[in-house]
Amino acid sequence: MNLLRAFDPAMFDRLESFRVTDEALMPEEYRIGHRPLHDDWSILRSTTRKETARRVPLPFKGISGKFKKEWMLWDMSYPTVPLTPIEYRDVWTEHGTFNLPHALIDCAVEDSGWSAFAVYLDGKWVPCFKSYRRITESRIFGKRRLAYYSGGLKFDSTCSVRADGSIRSDQMGWWEAPTCSWNKVAA
Repeated sequence: MNLLRAFDPAMFDRLESFRVTDEALMPEEYRIGHRPLHDDWSILRSTTRKETARRVPLPFKGISGKFKKEWMLWDMSYPTVPLTPIEYRDVWTEHGTFNLPHALIDCAVEDSGWSAFAVYLDGKWVPCFKSYRRITESRIFGKRRLAYYSGGLKFDSTCSVRADGSIRSDQMGWWEAPTCSWNKVAA
């Protein structure tokens, strides 16, 4: 039995048809061998990223908590939820200005406490993960960001611009164990 399935067996099974089996569909960073394992996890560090990749339509939708809409650089080759607002916007880089697609997505407000997201599956929104985000401050530890993500399906909407103006994308749904971090915030 896959240990990651234990966090939400029904959702894990429902997402099996979205499992990435073709190496060419993995984000470049993981496909070319730089980071094939989840070695950034505290446990299950030998789990391959391919094992947790789910090519579900993005973006996710905020369903509870505080959210703001943000325009994010977008990989149009990745499955996109129907009716997602897409605009071409200028992106300024050291290599020039490029007019590239952006999607309007829901982002949890930085210091908002609990929020929940849903994934678009089979024509409807299905709850898939919760997060907690809070900024704390103390004399001993300074200003820190406390972040907790429930186990389940998370998403990565990270895209960047290459020197030739093409998009390098990490877009993917990821089945993950619960994670918690308490990182220093720059002053």
